[in-house]
Amino acid sequence: MKKKLPIFVLFILITSIIAANSLASLPAERQTLVLPSLTTFKETQKTATSPVENDWTLHEIKIKKNDSLSIALYQANLSNSVAFKIQKLENSHLLTTLQVGDVLYIWTEQNKLKRILYKKNRTTHHELTEKNGEFSIQTIEIPVQTRIVTAYGKIKHSFYLSGQQAGLSAKTIMNLADIFAWQIDFIRQLRPGDPFKLLYDRKYINGNYIGDGRILAAQITTSNGETHDAFLLTDSNGNDVG
Repeated sequence: MKKKLPIFVLFILITSIIAANSLASLPAERQTLVLPSLTTFKETQKTATSPVENDWTLHEIKIKKNDSLSIALYQANLSNSVAFKIQKLENSHLLTTLQVGDVLYIWTEQNKLKRILYKKNRTTHHELTEKNGEFSIQTIEIPVQTRIVTAYGKIKHSFYLSGQQAGLSAKTIMNLADIFAWQIDFIRQLRPGDPFKLLYDRKYINGNYIGDGRILAAQITTSNGETHDAFLLTDSNGNDVG
């Protein structure tokens, strides 16, 4: 003899079936998820990933003349004892050797230091973190991608302006001039129409151009028909020699 299901169980089953049929009859919706860009992904992970970190207060402090880490921490409502504790760290110089114009990003929670980020330059960041009341400082090296590119141009006016028209940066133009400084008189020997070409590095972070690197090879032909070549010399370890 089959047992009858209790009334409340039948009610739940019937309700579930009706709800499922109702959802199935609704038109499908497509949602676009907004993802963080590659340039901010790592920073987003560090600043707003947990409820605790969401309660942190960010202080963005620009170093002025005669300022120090102690003054920056004071501006973030932190006591002098915090600065003293940081200065006792073996690598404290990474955060105490500051220049006018540097920016410190200081995170606090209830007037307690949680994190400091010092972007020393585009490729090197110094970070202080707190764990169980203790501080530690580490260096973060930002990966740099290098692309080898070529450039070609002809002298039209000055060598510098001609280099700019060929897409070269001021740094690369000056490096190119230094390479041939002992072989070419750039004022007397170069004439309009003289060609030059080079192979060099361009540097990128997350696909964004940040500057030129080494000149790998270069050639300049002067008005008297002489061709001057230069190649980068490296040792067996890949270090630049000259």
